[in-house]
Amino acid sequence: MPEPKTKNYTIIDNLILKNKKFNKLSILEIKHSLRHYNVSFKSNLRKQDLFNLLNQYIMKITYNYDGVVGANEKITLIQTNIRKWLIKMKIKKQGMYIFNLSKCHNDKDPITLNELSDVNISDVVTYYDGNRHYWYEIESLYDMFMSGNYINPLNFKQFDEDFVDNLIKNRKPLQDKTFIDKRINKEIEKIKNRAFDLFHDYHILSGIPNLNSEYYLELCPYQLKQFYNGLIDLWDYRILEGIDNAKEYHENYVPNDVRIFARRNEIDKNLVKISSDDNILQYDDDSTCNNLIKVHNIILEDLENLLKYPKKDDKITTIFWVLTPLTEVNLKSAEKLSQFLVI
Repeated sequence: MPEPKTKNYTIIDNLILKNKKFNKLSILEIKHSLRHYNVSFKSNLRKQDLFNLLNQYIMKITYNYDGVVGANEKITLIQTNIRKWLIKMKIKKQGMYIFNLSKCHNDKDPITLNELSDVNISDVVTYYDGNRHYWYEIESLYDMFMSGNYINPLNFKQFDEDFVDNLIKNRKPLQDKTFIDKRINKEIEKIKNRAFDLFHDYHILSGIPNLNSEYYLELCPYQLKQFYNGLIDLWDYRILEGIDNAKEYHENYVPNDVRIFARRNEIDKNLVKISSDDNILQYDDDSTCNNLIKVHNIILEDLENLLKYPKKDDKITTIFWVLTPLTEVNLKSAEKLSQFLVI
């Protein structure tokens, strides 16, 4: 017997399924909703079977749920993603070659001399120096770093500072800053010593008194940027006025394969987020100081190269070149040195 079509039944959706009890739904309502959703069914099915069909369809369109098979597929996908995440975190903590330790260059930990077979893999970290992969016991490397030694015992080169910081952060809570502070202070001392040696050489070679390395070290980020821009302007333009062959002229001071004052983008990148009041002698946080250290290393390397290669008389010329933009950004140095600065 055909079902009546005169009555307009409510279309059952997810909200109704949640709030309306099964015994409050009529079989006609369920069939009407199934037809609305274009879900085929046999007319002789029991109310419970019809309801299950409707419920499964609504779950599918609402939650992209395909029943037991679909749920299993989603569980498998979730498990796969979790495994991928765990692998990613393991690589981040222990290095890319943690899953391929047999390809590492060393057979033993260089500090403890333990063989890999005697070490728990979870206690191992790997390191790539740009040429070879190495493995180490985390604890032995941590102790070495804590002692202030950052030299790779397998290639006698300094470990990358990001690798050092990551190992310490993974080994100890972030709030324990003893090691980080110790490394930063050591790097600051290196920069201060390099600046002192450089300005001492300036004084010995030129005879100019009052050459104090703090004129350079106390520069704030804005002044450092202006100082480096002044060096670029001087090297690329001001000293080349009337010069026909710039490359040949530059080679009188530095070899052609040594590039100086060509890293403006790196300087800008490291100074962009630093407070204008910070300098290498006074800074607010470790991140600020790390960026300042990178900037000073770039500038000092260029200044050292500019003094290293020329003949003695030409060295004096380069000293005047450096002091000119320095006095343009530091009024204190300008007061002491202005009478000597004529290009």
